[in-house]
Amino acid sequence: MKNIPQLYETEQTAAQDKIIYQKYEIPAIGFYWLIAELDRKTNIAFGYANLHDDANAEWGYISIKELLDNGAQLIQDWKPCKFSEAMKMNQENMANEIQYAEGQCEMCEQHANIRIPVAGSGVNVSYLCISCIEQRQIAVLLEYVEKFDIKTEAL
Repeated sequence: MKNIPQLYETEQTAAQDKIIYQKYEIPAIGFYWLIAELDRKTNIAFGYANLHDDANAEWGYISIKELLDNGAQLIQDWKPCKFSEAMKMNQENMANEIQYAEGQCEMCEQHANIRIPVAGSGVNVSYLCISCIEQRQIAVLLEYVEKFDIKTEAL
């Protein structure tokens, strides 16, 4: 945290060239924040926020305390890099995260909109419908669906 520029220090740097010093994420729902500046006294950061919606992702200010209070996790092995590189890495990592995507539920063969990586299963991903997710008791996903008021009927 010592190397992160103070708020407004990189104001003249183009967004693509800003250095991203930290990444916070809630992987179960695809939310992430890329931190470029930080006021150490107030713990307010400036960075890029993507709440699982590329079209509405934006640069802005966020409280680190608020991120942590809402379940975001600091990526401990993050290496500072340019924003453009961070976005490229994020796209490469998306295949390993839960995503909204079209498919057929692996359990009941109904229409499914949740794509889940399945470690050690011999397949890259599994598609599940909301009913089967509840049956499997994927608690983290359901907790975030409720916490962030994600409309499950839209899934």
